[in-house]
Amino acid sequence: MDVTLGIWSAAVFVYGLFFAWHQNWRGPLTPQEIDRYLKQFDARETMPLSTRAIVEDFMRRDTGRGFLMLNLIRFPGGTVTHPDTGEPVKPQDLLMSYFRPFMKQIIWRAGYPAYQGVVRAGYIEVWGVEENPGWHFAGLIRYRSRRDAIEIILNPAFDSIHGYKRQAIIATLALPVETRGGFLVSPLVWSAIVLIGLAAVAHLATLIL
Repeated sequence: MDVTLGIWSAAVFVYGLFFAWHQNWRGPLTPQEIDRYLKQFDARETMPLSTRAIVEDFMRRDTGRGFLMLNLIRFPGGTVTHPDTGEPVKPQDLLMSYFRPFMKQIIWRAGYPAYQGVVRAGYIEVWGVEENPGWHFAGLIRYRSRRDAIEIILNPAFDSIHGYKRQAIIATLALPVETRGGFLVSPLVWSAIVLIGLAAVAHLATLIL
C-alpha cells in the first residue's frame, strides 16, 4: 500500500512541477514594466518605429495568457557567407547557430517549439495580401507569456549572433497568435496522460511482483 501511494504521489508531484513551470503566475504586464521595456528598446535603437508601435500595443493589451508565434521563413538559394569566418555555409546550418542558444532561453522560460513544417506549395487561397515571396518553412513556438517573449528579445546575449539570422534568412514573418481552440493537444494534457500511464504500469508491476 505504501509503495502504491508513493508511485501515485510521485506522479502527482512531477505533474505539479511541470504545471508550475508551464503556467504564467505573474499575470499581465504592468504599466511600469511596459514603460521600462520601451525605454530599453529605445536605448538599443534597433527597432523601426512602426514595429515599436506594434510591440507596444501587443504589450498594453496583454491578457496574461501564453501564445504561439507563427514564423514563416524563406531561405536564399545555395550557400551564404558566414559573418564570422567568411566561409560558405548552408543557410539552414547558419540559422541553427542562432536558433539553438535562442531556444535554450525559450525552454528556460517554459516555451517550446509547438510545430515545424516544410512549405510544399504556394498560397492555395489568397486575396488582399502581398504576393507570396516563396516561403520555405513554417513553425510555431509557444511562449509562456508576453513578458517572457519581450525579455528574450531584449536579452543582450543574442546581439553578437543576431547577424547569423539576418544572413541566413532573406524573408521572414512573425505573427503572435493566442490560442482559442482546436484539436492540438496541450502538453498539460499529454504530460498528464503519460504520467498516469507510467504510474499505472508501475502500480501493476508492484501487484505482479
